[in-house]
Amino acid sequence: MRSLRLLCTALALLSAPLAAPSAHAGSFTAGGSVGVATTGSGKSNAALSGVVGYETGLAADGAVYGGVDQSITVQTAGGDARWGTSARLGVAIPVVGSLYAVSGYHYGKGPNATSLGAGYERGFGPTFGRAEYRRYFNEGGIRSTDNFAVTFGFRF
Repeated sequence: MRSLRLLCTALALLSAPLAAPSAHAGSFTAGGSVGVATTGSGKSNAALSGVVGYETGLAADGAVYGGVDQSITVQTAGGDARWGTSARLGVAIPVVGSLYAVSGYHYGKGPNATSLGAGYERGFGPTFGRAEYRRYFNEGGIRSTDNFAVTFGFRF
């Protein structure tokens, strides 16, 4: 009986910071990501990004949240840099993390593009990690690209 109480207490203490959907309530974020951009022709490039943003709870309990991000991404082949402005809408799932949809507009060196995607985020106290997929619809008849990225960042 004592070990069951200890196990329940340990699980509650470990899951409390992860279960709090209020982590998205009015916080600034900053982070970096590494990813792979691929085209339908089989070409792929590594991509490095820096991102800053703001997110806030949209529901009273903070389980639904929204955010805006500003990013700069550099493709390692060619070094072309593109800025991006994106909006995210997500739902926090206690203990598991959160799932979100993301849409953005990207501009700068290379073709301008709109993007649609989805991702998974997991908080670890003041830090977070994200895994994200985006489809970039490039303007000017340039082939669309897919991007898979992993982000690590901080919440302030």
